[in-house]
Amino acid sequence: MPSYPINVPIPKGLAKEYSIQVVLELRKKLEDYLNERAKDSPVTVLTYPQIANATGIYKEIIKRFLKPLTGSYSGITINNPDLKDDSSP
Repeated sequence: MPSYPINVPIPKGLAKEYSIQVVLELRKKLEDYLNERAKDSPVTVLTYPQIANATGIYKEIIKRFLKPLTGSYSGITINNPDLKDDSSP
């Protein structure tokens, strides 16, 4: 589970399909969205379709960015170690 703040890696090969400027813009948009959602919660769970809907980025592109970070094809769980989860004993 990646920890807040999220640093999204640039997937190999994506810059061959899109300009580096576009790739960097997509990466920033993803990082901004993920970090905004995770900043006030000890654990944040988001599916790729939720992220796609909120950011306007195609789900398949989101998968290419986040799969190396998450190991998942369906979503991301973000831990915020600065916030204590009050539900745990």
